[in-house]
Amino acid sequence: MLRSPIGSIIMLTDALRERGHEMTPEQREDHLAIVYRAALGVSELAGDLLTIVDDGVLEAPPRRFSPERMLSVIADVTRPVATVRGCALSLSAPEESVVAPESTIARVMLGLALRAVLRTRGGGVLLSATRVGPQRMEFVVVRHGASVVPEGGVSELLQVFRVEPETGDYTLSVDGLGLAATEKLLRSMGSALRLEATTGGALRLAFFVSTDSER
Repeated sequence: MLRSPIGSIIMLTDALRERGHEMTPEQREDHLAIVYRAALGVSELAGDLLTIVDDGVLEAPPRRFSPERMLSVIADVTRPVATVRGCALSLSAPEESVVAPESTIARVMLGLALRAVLRTRGGGVLLSATRVGPQRMEFVVVRHGASVVPEGGVSELLQVFRVEPETGDYTLSVDGLGLAATEKLLRSMGSALRLEATTGGALRLAFFVSTDSER
């Protein structure tokens, strides 16, 4: 999850070094802002991971956090990858704080966001959090663009091993493996991943989380 953003930060930095003189001041400022905010986000995520390792607890307890800020950090970390691949990235979240397992939610959303950006061509990715009840929130990643839904349908994305049509051999699916790991994290929160193709041809990945806004 950290390798792709760091690689894209390096690519954007190289672009500034090699072609910065050809850019307008506004373009240079935009690139610098993307690199700076992504580096801060990676640093924050790395700090959280080190805390988990030091504490020896893979599933951190619920704590109060802002879904909007959490998605903003994920967007900052993901944006260099999106910029390099020409993928539009947007987010939507309510201005409120809730009590929930933030670190687990963040790990799931970051994994889904990065895979979405890496697999989306000529389209965009939306990250969102929506209040759907007094103690329930839905987190969503929507991919829209060319071939975001495989020919075999949404169920094909969940297959860890796939059969190659030409040879009949089984191959390991990186997407399937990643989604299997995501589902394991979601089960630790009593949730599950829902995948669906929308009428507009987009792919929607969503899960519900129980929240407590009063604690």
